[in-house]
Amino acid sequence: MKKSVLICLTILSSQLFAQRFDWATAGGAAGIANSYYGAVDIARDPQGNIYTFDYSNHAQQCQGDTMQPFDGITAYIYKFNAQGDLLFINRVGELGGSFSPFNIETDDAGSLYILGQGAGNGAIIVNEDTVPAVDFTNQLIKLDSDGNFVWKQNTGVATNGGGCMLQYSNGYLYYQSGNLKVSKIDTAGVVGANLTASYYSSPTASSGLLFKGSSVFPNGDLLFAAYSRGTVAYGTDTLFHIGNPFLTAPVLFVRCDTNMNLVWAKYASNARDPDNNFIPVAIDSSENVYAAVQVNLEMIIGNDTIQSTDFTGQGTIIKLDGNGAGIWAQALQSTGLAYAWCMQKAPDNSGIVIGGGYTGNTQFGSFILTAASQSLPFIAKFDANGNYINAFNYIQNLSQTDALSLLADGNGNYYVGGKLTGFTAPIFSCTTATANRGFYLGNFTEQPDIAPTPTIIANGNQLTASPEFSGDIQWYFNGNMLNNENGQTLLATETGNYSVTYAYTSGCISADTSSILNVVINNIYANYGNSTISIYPNPSTGLFQISGIKDNNSSFDVSVCNLLGATICSFSNCNLNQTINIADAAPGIYLVQVKSNNTNATFKVLKQ
Repeated sequence: MKKSVLICLTILSSQLFAQRFDWATAGGAAGIANSYYGAVDIARDPQGNIYTFDYSNHAQQCQGDTMQPFDGITAYIYKFNAQGDLLFINRVGELGGSFSPFNIETDDAGSLYILGQGAGNGAIIVNEDTVPAVDFTNQLIKLDSDGNFVWKQNTGVATNGGGCMLQYSNGYLYYQSGNLKVSKIDTAGVVGANLTASYYSSPTASSGLLFKGSSVFPNGDLLFAAYSRGTVAYGTDTLFHIGNPFLTAPVLFVRCDTNMNLVWAKYASNARDPDNNFIPVAIDSSENVYAAVQVNLEMIIGNDTIQSTDFTGQGTIIKLDGNGAGIWAQALQSTGLAYAWCMQKAPDNSGIVIGGGYTGNTQFGSFILTAASQSLPFIAKFDANGNYINAFNYIQNLSQTDALSLLADGNGNYYVGGKLTGFTAPIFSCTTATANRGFYLGNFTEQPDIAPTPTIIANGNQLTASPEFSGDIQWYFNGNMLNNENGQTLLATETGNYSVTYAYTSGCISADTSSILNVVINNIYANYGNSTISIYPNPSTGLFQISGIKDNNSSFDVSVCNLLGATICSFSNCNLNQTINIADAAPGIYLVQVKSNNTNATFKVLKQ
């Protein structure tokens, strides 16, 4: 009997400073220096389309399309497909007045929601529809996927952008609806329950809370984050401001269930009102809460103390557990200034991703970013213990281009938005966007911007290229290209030398090839090629049998893997009359490996 030895080669690589941008675009008020705000927020619908907004008092343009404003400041709503192609520009404004947008969300049906505030003649114009509205009061507006007006809700809050929170979850939107109140509304525009603080008092002119951040716990509970200037109470729980309320302000964190019943409320004392309005928050799969804050004087979280005496607000990341208890706090280390303006949980639960801006030399663990006196954007990622996994700057040539908004799609793609202040064309890694004063939007992955060196891992005659790669893949046999073999795995059918190449053909163009792996196909695989062993029926609905195994008196083992090499199911001590069942697996191509005393063969099967 021939003995097979499986040798797995792994590469331990240091993290990279630059990540790959698959596309980037820019738009806004070209030629106008003081009338735009950048991509302050981003939303994504279930179809993968991306929305952002900018607002200005002049015409805005993007990818060859131009839209004129209404009178005064007009909000421009941009929709892009997943490849970054512009689908439309729509407007919200007032004749004889202005409309300032604060937040944008989508629901499960692909509808769009805009939270903003009008000032003018008491009527908001949404594209061509004019609807009455209360001036200087936040309005929640619903649009369909084509940008057409559906309904509007007066929130009752007049905070001039301070109460900018908007959160969609499980059929409802959550928003600030009073000085001390957060309400929920369904997608039909029917207002539901609310959560209201029972007491608020401040020696300052502050009349209430300003809700600026939100997220959703794994069990569906809601987290709301607010800026406060005084003492607040929820029922019998009273939170006291520590410090001078004219110089510092606590950040309020409130957890409630989907019926708006309070779970807990906690203060993180001695912060300041965030310079870019939002309080970035994220929640991991273990219900831990992360937030980016600016500290004035001294903030104590768990055993960590963050101090700042210059009142510029020390950029800080804090972590609380699911009950609101402090775990740790870490200041962003910089010779200048560093702030996180946006935050996103990595969909694969590998960490928390933050974006923001920095000056000077800024250190994220072992990663050092240099900006001199410029304010440059950064993206960084840390694990649950606050250890940085990666950090990089993605625009080196333009100042004041901080990352203001961040979004992940669950498929390895991240979207980042910000502001452009000059006419120099921004370069995102190796991807160039159009020169423009206004906003930018880019799509990046955690893949490096240079193609990595692939390694081949052999499991029987199944070859897998590692690491997973989103660019172009090409397999070779004895130096010759294998037609239509462009996947992460390859089933070797002949003895010889195999290699694989990874390549990027756009953006940062690069390629690298693996070392050659010699594969010997023994007689059993040759018998498989001559149909000695067969699987029937194939294709099937997931029920099949195996025939042709030489050692009929012995049992055999079967494992089923997907094309990425992940085991879907396995069966031990099978016999020739036993049915193999993968009916619960998704339709597609699978690799079936059969092992016995004298057999080791792999087959492709199609599950319909």
